[in-house]
Amino acid sequence: MPSRLIGSIKACSRWLGTTLNGYISIANARGDLGATRVRVDEYLALSSKLGGRHPYRARHLDAELRRRQGDLAGAEELYLRNLDEARSSANMQIVAHCKINLGFVAAQRSDASALRQHLLEYMEIRSMTLNLSGSTEVVLELCAALANLVSSPDLSARFHAVAQALGVRTGYRLEPLDLIAVTPHIESARAQLGETRFDALAAAASGERADATIDAAQDWLKTLPD
Repeated sequence: MPSRLIGSIKACSRWLGTTLNGYISIANARGDLGATRVRVDEYLALSSKLGGRHPYRARHLDAELRRRQGDLAGAEELYLRNLDEARSSANMQIVAHCKINLGFVAAQRSDASALRQHLLEYMEIRSMTLNLSGSTEVVLELCAALANLVSSPDLSARFHAVAQALGVRTGYRLEPLDLIAVTPHIESARAQLGETRFDALAAAASGERADATIDAAQDWLKTLPD
């Protein structure tokens, strides 16, 4: 087969993978789980032939769909496969992102021990490289969820407030799927403290520097029992 034709076939396949990726994102955002499943299965089948980042991305999208469907065990298995792949290539940025994804599964399960471990490893990676843009708000919201799980609603209010204030400045917002995992914990902390107390703590914390709060959160995580 002529090399030019082989190149054209590969380019077409990559285009198809990218197009399926876009369709999946749109269908997922619309909440059309049936259409999302069809496209995810197509992408999974194609990704092994495309190679590169496509298998990782296909598993990630499958895991997101499973989280939305409530199949947390299935989502966790896929995230762990991506984590193993990232570790084998020593790609610490991807390892960090995998730990965040696993953190959302733990938060959705209300598994405080697993959530703490995922956050601690993320923090260790962060201390080695600060090139983890777009993750600070997410990690603080996961810390807020954990604080509620370990009966520290005051810290939950603090971490949530700093994440929200940072989001206002950066324009970043959690995805609806991620809100499913953390919002119940924030609302639980609010209910425990009462609206007035929660809002007062949040207002007091909203002016904190996010990096300083992340450092404080890391110190706090180390004090928690395994």
